[in-house]
Amino acid sequence: MQHLVVISHGMWGSAKDVTNLALAIEQAFGNDCKTLLSRSNTMLNTYHGIDACGQRLYSEVQAALMDSSFDRISFVGFSAGGLFCKFCVGLMQRDGWFSKIMPVNFVTAATPHLGVRREGGGWFANLFNSGTSWALYRSGQQMVLADNYHNQEPLLAYMTNPDSSFFQGLKLFARICFFANTCFDRTVPYHTASARVNNPYREGNSTLLQEAPSLKQFPHILATDDSLKLLSQAQESWGIVKGRINHWGH
Repeated sequence: MQHLVVISHGMWGSAKDVTNLALAIEQAFGNDCKTLLSRSNTMLNTYHGIDACGQRLYSEVQAALMDSSFDRISFVGFSAGGLFCKFCVGLMQRDGWFSKIMPVNFVTAATPHLGVRREGGGWFANLFNSGTSWALYRSGQQMVLADNYHNQEPLLAYMTNPDSSFFQGLKLFARICFFANTCFDRTVPYHTASARVNNPYREGNSTLLQEAPSLKQFPHILATDDSLKLLSQAQESWGIVKGRINHWGH
């Protein structure tokens, strides 16, 4: 029996974007694992809506599962691909697939689980929300929560409903892991990629990891002693460069 790992790229992407990841997974786990790279949501097809992309991904997964050699399944989604995977999981739950195959890992990287809508009502927020909705068509509307998917509720909000098949399906996975950039990701900030209310790596206006007082108490994978040392060295180098720039300016 084999483990099927479904991998989905993000907006404007293609299977080529995640080919190296698929190769690394197969090399690491050998014959026990087989990867499925989504090919139905290539490039402009990603504009058609999270639901449409999720439905197409589900069709690919169903076709793969016709091979009865699979007894486990995992999902890996990059950016919007994580939302496509989540929608697919909801359809699998609705149709009873998880009584036939074991859900193991659900992993996303830089996926806007809470959408990308900017709040505040200022000119930038209004421009960003309307621009995203226009530029990315249905997918953009859904990501800025401007759609009415279920009883006047946006799709991303409905997918967090504990009674929905999306939420119920996700709960069945043995491991759920959301990878998020701690800072400097303007499109998919930490809170939406990690599905958290606050960013523990950033306090006040601080954007540098070592400036956050709570950093050492918070479990993480990024700020090891070595990485903090490298970050400190980078800051010192930048300070030297900035000093030279100021000197030349005078």
